[in-house]
Amino acid sequence: MAKAAAHFDAQTIALLKVALDEAWDRLPPKLQATMLKTTLAERILKCAAEGERNRERLREAALRDLAGLLCKHQLAHSDWFSDVTGLTALAGS
Repeated sequence: MAKAAAHFDAQTIALLKVALDEAWDRLPPKLQATMLKTTLAERILKCAAEGERNRERLREAALRDLAGLLCKHQLAHSDWFSDVTGLTALAGS
């Protein structure tokens, strides 16, 4: 069974954009260079579709999900460990 598409008003879209920009700005440059911004956007949209409208919680959920995804895939570059650890810390702040 397919999920119904989420629809957002202009005010919510503006809020989602700010949450996305803030989450992106918190990523270390090394991660920004190797991933698409849409990865964060998808996580923010998922939370928003579930009813979340708090900008900070949207941003933190996206960063936590991303940190979990990066840890789960056990990045091959050991120097990325500090980036992932820092990302987890940022999501909790």
